[in-house]
This record gives sequence, structure tokens and C-alpha cells, in this order.
Amino acid sequence: MTSVLIAGVGGQGSIFAARVLGTTALNRGLHVRGSETIGMAQRGGSVVSHVRMSDGDIASPLILPGSADVLIALEPREGERSRHFLREGGTFICCTAEQKAEIISQCGAKSLNAAVLGMAAAMGAFPFGLDALETTLQNFGKPQFVELNLKALRIGANMIQEDIPCS
Repeated sequence: MTSVLIAGVGGQGSIFAARVLGTTALNRGLHVRGSETIGMAQRGGSVVSHVRMSDGDIASPLILPGSADVLIALEPREGERSRHFLREGGTFICCTAEQKAEIISQCGAKSLNAAVLGMAAAMGAFPFGLDALETTLQNFGKPQFVELNLKALRIGANMIQEDIPCS
């Protein structure tokens, strides 16, 4: 079982990222359960997505505090706010201000979610690799953003492969 929590604020695409992640897992034959808290999303409030993937049955879509294998933060403050979900030894992924600026200058703010998924995939955080995410993104979301999201995914992965710190 791999449990991934994605934390951000409304408009950053955390729900999109969770759906890409879940769809990729389904395409790889995994069982998936997920849930979102989106109460204040349209006003820039907290958005938290739970994605659980497994070879077998999954009892609940919600990740309990202290049990997330991966915490992906699209916004550093939201990452800190959700850090209690991360298990000891889990993976915390969050862009620095410099990384965000680089991604945004190359792809735009709307693709930050794809870049952070690329970072996580490059770190081996998922039960599948970058290629599986690329395959999903080729047929996912609005057609005008497909190439941009693929570029952002690769940029995020390259940031990890080039040992650019991400925390």
C-alpha cells in the first residue's frame, strides 16, 4: 500500500494532481481509493487530497495521521500544516521558492502540480515511474495543457536527478 497526501491551496491543481496519480495507478492495475477536502478551494483556502494505491483491497480512502508514505506540498505552509500525516521515514516533497520560480518561468503556475509529481516519481515515491505518469498525462486534462504538463513533469524529475535540493 502506498498512501500519498497532496496539500495545497485552491487554484494550484492539487485535485488535478491527485486524479492524475489515481488514474496512473488504475492504468497500472492497482486498486485506488481517494478523497479530497476542498471547502475553501475557490477562495485560496486549504485543499488536501488523499490517494491510496495497493495491489489488494483498500478499506478507507482517508489517510490517518502518521501513516502517509508521501506528502506532496504545492505550498510550503500547507505542507507544514499537513506534516502530521507523514509517517516516520516517509517522503516529504515541497518546492522551494527558487524551484517554483524556475518552473513557473518555464511552464507557468498552472503546471506546478505536474512538476511536483515529476519530482516525486524521480524520487521513487510511487509504485510506478515517470513513464507511467507521462502516459497518463498524454490523454488527461484539457488538450491545450498536455504538452505544458509533460514539460513540467520532466522539469520536476530533472530537478531531483540533478540533485537540486527540494525541501
